Amino acid sequence: MCLSDKSPFNKARKFALWLWSAHNKVNERLRKAEAALGTGDAKFPKLIWPPKQLCPSCYADHDPGNNRIAWNRDEVYKFLTSYYGNTLSSLYNGKNIGGNDGIEVAVEESIASTNAVAVPIATTFT
Repeated sequence: MCLSDKSPFNKARKFALWLWSAHNKVNERLRKAEAALGTGDAKFPKLIWPPKQLCPSCYADHDPGNNRIAWNRDEVYKFLTSYYGNTLSSLYNGKNIGGNDGIEVAVEESIASTNAVAVPIATTFT
């Protein structure tokens, strides 16, 4: 999935929306596989994020019959920054995302100030 996006994540918004979209794609794929194999764990359902109950404005159009969602990406980004805190949008502001410019401090602040899980970013993928 990382290799499919040819443009760099030079903006926090673009990276956040890509990560959100990747999460939903993986959960959709796993949900289908678990349903086919009967291996789903009820404690950890593979949900599309955010659910409509948490962010109705994120959904531009939703047809539950065919599981197709038209997202309002501006509203999704507003929701993500609100839910995870301003750290999401400010973590890499003014930083070279591929570098190590104070990221350890920002990650520590992220863990302390939000309910988000900090994920390290790699610039190369193998």
